[in-house]
Amino acid sequence: MNQKNVNRDWVTSIAERADANPDSVEQILADYRIQASPVVPAPRRLLLKRIHFSGIKDGVDCSGEFEFEWDKLDHGLWAILTDSNLKGKSSVLEVVRWSLRGRPTANLQDDVRSWIRESSLSFQLDEVDYKVEIQCGDDVTGKLSRFSRSGNKRKIGWFGNELEFEAVMSDFFMREFSMDLVAVYRKSGDVDGRTVLHGWHALSGVMFIGTDYTTLVGDLAPNTGLPIRLTQMYLGIPWISTLASAKAAVAEQKRKLAAKSKLEQDANELRDKRLKQLHGLLETKQDELTKLPSMEIVEDRFKNIGIELSKFKEDEILLSNQIRQAKKSVTAVEAIYLEDRRTLQTHLEYNAADAVFRALDPTCCPRCEKSISESRKKTEKETNECAVCGKQVHSNVNAAELQHSLEQQTKASKQAQTKARRVLKNLLKNQSELTQAIEAKQKQITTTANKISKLGQRSNVLTEIAVLKARIEEASSTDLNQVYETDELKILNAVVKETNERVKELQNDVFQSVSEGIVTYAQRFGMSALTSASLKGNMVLKLTKGGEETSYSKVTEGEKLRLKVATVLAMISVGEKKGVGRYPGLLMIDSPGAQEVASKDLEQLISGLEDLSNELEHIQVIVASISSDAILNHVDESRLKQSHADNPLW
Repeated sequence: MNQKNVNRDWVTSIAERADANPDSVEQILADYRIQASPVVPAPRRLLLKRIHFSGIKDGVDCSGEFEFEWDKLDHGLWAILTDSNLKGKSSVLEVVRWSLRGRPTANLQDDVRSWIRESSLSFQLDEVDYKVEIQCGDDVTGKLSRFSRSGNKRKIGWFGNELEFEAVMSDFFMREFSMDLVAVYRKSGDVDGRTVLHGWHALSGVMFIGTDYTTLVGDLAPNTGLPIRLTQMYLGIPWISTLASAKAAVAEQKRKLAAKSKLEQDANELRDKRLKQLHGLLETKQDELTKLPSMEIVEDRFKNIGIELSKFKEDEILLSNQIRQAKKSVTAVEAIYLEDRRTLQTHLEYNAADAVFRALDPTCCPRCEKSISESRKKTEKETNECAVCGKQVHSNVNAAELQHSLEQQTKASKQAQTKARRVLKNLLKNQSELTQAIEAKQKQITTTANKISKLGQRSNVLTEIAVLKARIEEASSTDLNQVYETDELKILNAVVKETNERVKELQNDVFQSVSEGIVTYAQRFGMSALTSASLKGNMVLKLTKGGEETSYSKVTEGEKLRLKVATVLAMISVGEKKGVGRYPGLLMIDSPGAQEVASKDLEQLISGLEDLSNELEHIQVIVASISSDAILNHVDESRLKQSHADNPLW
């Protein structure tokens, strides 16, 4: 089946899984840039030919100009050796990595980086010669050139800074090795995350084994999801880039849905909080409304108060007239009473004087002193005429009866006065009460008038209540629990399942062979207690060692080194035997003797590397280590770059 038919079969299978139209599947594949990769490109072989760098050391004992050159490199096992540490062997490998990647790793020391003024690396890709040249000043500049068979040099890339340097080398190797960017979804938090595209910077890590053994393959942590992708890619398993892109697309789509769900949750919480606030405001306004009068109530109240006040005014006029009449009556009876009292008093005084004067017996006239004759005295007694003046001496009215009559009359006028005063007092009291009632009604009129002035406020409150009710209705009716379209995710999941099945059909057998190869190489490297290994699709390496089950993450650092090397060698060996391997051919190992590896085990490790390089003619292995017989016994002197005693390598 040709590739076109394979692609059509793949799309049809996805459509059947998702119960979707093939056209819809193709559209989503195009939208997410998921391309079918059923055929693995032919492997390209990378071979280092010459390493050169120079500059000026500063701030060390051996300060001054330096130059390192290692020429005529070829396939097979090579070694960089020093008699002690910190003599520059690891830096050589880091300079090579820098030249190949376009970006230095954190293991390239800052002082070493600052010393280098010029660097060049010559290499071959399938017998085509290339050279990357670097000049280091204020910035990194340089070029990448290709040489024809006749030796003509052609510049194929150039750069004026570090970012451009990385871009040139990444673009070159990704294109030459026919590699695709590996998409891995990196989650952060509950719903956040992003799709990360790994290029040459990450893919090249499989060719270097340093002193960090966190991950089994490459130099990025397992949680990045990259080690499994590197293993699958370099083992030549098809559909790998397709599967990676599809899984990243599914993760991204799930992230978007989760983000929408989180937004919905936040929106619902915000809505509930807002509704609570609105209901609280509504309740406050409704309470405020109950304290404000309505127009009908105010008008009725105002009318009733007016009627009551009008009646009070009428009563006030009537009462004022009654008081005026009562005051006149009081004045009149008081005058009568006073007159009766004077009359009675006069009568009493007269009777008293009369009694005194009647007791007198005058003998002469008080004016002229003429003697009163006996005859006149006699006449007085007979006629009751005064012997002096001739007037009547005694009234014919009985004085006692007259006094009684005057007393009764005075008493009657007194009672009339008291009664008149009582009537006036009651009228005045009624007038005071009526005045207070009128004042109270007038106050009610003022209060009611103030309430009328608040009718505008009531209207405003009614408007506010209507607005609040409308907002509550709007917020309550907002449907935030929408069901989002899931056909896209359904199709993407179908892409992952269909592609993953195709990967597994080829991967299971290859991974089984790699697992067996790991045991073979690890035993040759001194792990004689290792009896089985099982490399899983999630890059977990299960082990049986000394009859006990364990895993890569639980063994010692020295065992991790040997397992890491064994895994890479098994990948290369299995890939070559099955004719699908895409490993570039270059393997650099830094300080294998630093991780508590016994001399015998180190020699077995180097021996295994020598055997592999002899078995696979395109393999180039470069080891940087402390000098030891374990290495010298297996690496020809012509393949060594070595310094002795305390001398630096460069």
